[in-house]
Amino acid sequence: MHLTLLTYLSVVFAVARAGAPTIPLDEAIVIGKTNGTVTSYYGIPYAQPPIDDLRLRLPKPVTAYNGTINATVPATQCTQLPAAPRSDLPTTILQDLLAYGATIPNSVDVPQSEDCPSHSWEAKKSRKLVSVTLDSTIGLADSWAPHADGVFIKAPPQHLVLAGSVANIPFITGDALDEGTVFSTGSFNVTTEDEFRTFVQQEFFPNTPVDILAPLFDLYPNVASEGSPFETGNANELYPEFKRMAALQGDIAFQAPRRFLLDQRSLKQHAWTYTSKRGAIQGLGCPHGSDAVQALALGNDLSDYVIQFTATLDPNGGASNRTIAWPRYDPLARSMFVLLDGDTPLEIVPDTARLEAMAALTELTVAYPI
Repeated sequence: MHLTLLTYLSVVFAVARAGAPTIPLDEAIVIGKTNGTVTSYYGIPYAQPPIDDLRLRLPKPVTAYNGTINATVPATQCTQLPAAPRSDLPTTILQDLLAYGATIPNSVDVPQSEDCPSHSWEAKKSRKLVSVTLDSTIGLADSWAPHADGVFIKAPPQHLVLAGSVANIPFITGDALDEGTVFSTGSFNVTTEDEFRTFVQQEFFPNTPVDILAPLFDLYPNVASEGSPFETGNANELYPEFKRMAALQGDIAFQAPRRFLLDQRSLKQHAWTYTSKRGAIQGLGCPHGSDAVQALALGNDLSDYVIQFTATLDPNGGASNRTIAWPRYDPLARSMFVLLDGDTPLEIVPDTARLEAMAALTELTVAYPI
């Protein structure tokens, strides 16, 4: 313990002597790290560790920040499914972490307008663009979804959308093609029709009458060629119900909510959508998170559109190397931007995959919130 403390203090004193950036936080001093034109602060706790009586409960705020916080290195990783540590983060994996990191451009201000672009990696703070990362510990795909707790989220998210309780700002929303495959690798024991139906009922629709839920299973049949990884025929069936499970989980947690939001809001505010079919992995297809790689990769075409959107509120705005225009979404044309491998890297197609199945899912989740 003494060695750990001495090591920590030596880092603090070293960065302090080097003139590292600092910010006050309550009574604490947070030490960050500058790299070129941006300054980053990593691993700052935003709530008490979710352990013991706080496990699976509403986060409890940090009572006060004191002393010196070394925010020069990323926080430890959280347990994932599957547990595949990122090479750019510490190798330690913990389950007691609720922390955030912020990266702030040193001299880039948001235009003097209350309109601020919305996408997954940006937030607004003191009129500067801030890239925010949150670390927490989760399990099934459904566990990642926002749930009404009556405190932070007052009602089920879909009900809030229907009530118009949505920030009226432009937004981009998109997914990878096979969002559900990673989460379905934990269900190898579900191998029969009865087991599949029981799993779906218990995990996603415990309050839905069996007779009302029954038609959904016909819309997601156990036909490998129709499951996820999509567009792979009968390949990648890792267990007898895998591709069916992956298709359903991906649509419940990602694809159907994305389409619902677009259908409800795209005539009221500017919106764009995409899907990524790049970087397929054997067995998993284009899995959850693979689209973020495309959006954040320096010089990548999707990152170009995202940067233009951040600067102009339009992915087609400003000068760049874009090759095609990205149409706004509307419920009639349903224009979707598709990222592809191969000679044709980008195309526009209608977002009509599994229309009937996702409509049924949306109807169920609105009536019986997950």
